[in-house]
Amino acid sequence: KIYYYDNHLIPEHLDVKDLETHVTEYRNTEFSSTAATTFMAMYGDTEEIIVKNRRQALLGAYGSISDYAKNCGFLRKVNNIWDESSIQFQAFLLKQASRIIESDNLKRSIVNKLSVGILPSEIAEVDKAAREASREIDVAIPFIKKNAIKLGDVGIIYECPVASMGHNAYVTATMTDSRIGIAIKKMGETATLVLRKRKTEFIHLGDLANKIAKQLEPLADGEISGGGEMATAGISCPRRMVDNIIQTIDQMLATQ
Repeated sequence: KIYYYDNHLIPEHLDVKDLETHVTEYRNTEFSSTAATTFMAMYGDTEEIIVKNRRQALLGAYGSISDYAKNCGFLRKVNNIWDESSIQFQAFLLKQASRIIESDNLKRSIVNKLSVGILPSEIAEVDKAAREASREIDVAIPFIKKNAIKLGDVGIIYECPVASMGHNAYVTATMTDSRIGIAIKKMGETATLVLRKRKTEFIHLGDLANKIAKQLEPLADGEISGGGEMATAGISCPRRMVDNIIQTIDQMLATQ
């Protein structure tokens, strides 16, 4: 049995009805988190259910906080029941740690511990990684301040050596006073672009990335993809396409 829960914008080319024939259950909750959607699908979302299944509900809350869904209804219910500051603290530890943990085996180990009710702050690997990520941010900010550039409404930072691309993209947006920030890394003949928007922007970055990939697909010989959520998105493309993508993003922002 396959249960498919997601919170990303559905790409235009995806046939949802066809997808539903291949899975036991499919749910997409765009302005929530996958963790919260999973909890609601498995248990429900009444306060009584949340109280009864506290361990699992907290995992849904951590996901919502970490995945830019702080205004989702599920998180509001959890915050109304328990102490918000404690939940935020645990979620931010996980968020910081996830910026630098790349080992799938380590991720599985952490998930196993979370699933039996161990708090993020009690997991040594999470605490260590969160501390390291925080140190990296202190290095990244001066680098971005010195090297970020601005093109129209877009702030751009290339090859920042530390911290997550999502963090660096957001800081770039604020430091260049741009509507969105883009962190770019090139590896061989390919490039990865991570987009973050200012909190005052209502544009849907996942939709923007999807449209750009579709528009530039002929120029990229099909080797381009883009998508994501409202607050964050990514684009993968041939490295020769980076300038085209940045210019296209700025042009699209001008119309929205």
